[in-house]
Amino acid sequence: MSAIAKDRMGHSFTLLLGNRGGKVEFWPADKARPDSVLLSIILGLTLFGAVMVFSASGMYAEKFEGTRYYFLLRQLVFIALGLVGMYSRSI
Repeated sequence: MSAIAKDRMGHSFTLLLGNRGGKVEFWPADKARPDSVLLSIILGLTLFGAVMVFSASGMYAEKFEGTRYYFLLRQLVFIALGLVGMYSRSI
C-alpha cells in the first residue's frame, strides 16, 4: 500500500506502508534535484587535488616532459571524464 505525502517544506514523497515490522519508508515522488552541498564539496576537493598535483609535480614535469603543466593537464582530463561519468550516471 502506498500514498503520496508532503513534508513541512512541501516536498512530495511516496509513503510505502506494508508488512515491514512497523517501518515507514520514504522515497522521493518526483525526480530528485542534485545535492548542491555535496556537489560543491566534491568539486572543491577535486580542484584542490588538481592544485596539489600541479604543486608536487610541476618541476619534475618541466624537467622530463618539457612543460610544467603536463601532469596538471592530464589530471584535468581525468577530472572532466569523471564529471561526465558522474553526470551520465545521475540521469
